[in-house]
Amino acid sequence: MQDQQWVDARLALRPYRTFAQPLAVHHPYGNGLPLIYIACTQPQLPVMRVFAAKAKQSPQWKYDEIKTGHDAMVTKPAALADLLETISR
Repeated sequence: MQDQQWVDARLALRPYRTFAQPLAVHHPYGNGLPLIYIACTQPQLPVMRVFAAKAKQSPQWKYDEIKTGHDAMVTKPAALADLLETISR
């Protein structure tokens, strides 16, 4: 719990423009690397459900889940590390 408190103390609101301002992309999406989406599902942030659903339905994306909240690197570091190691092979 101490790690979560450390993270929570450093959180900041996301600037609105990250959702509203168009992004200019000059290379193929993913830059030729595999597209991978890891959904943190317990609890899942409501705003992330839209992105997770799109990734899950797209044949271009590999979709995985971890049953933890958005800060998986704090709440489930071993599970996240295992999944990232598996994906990297």
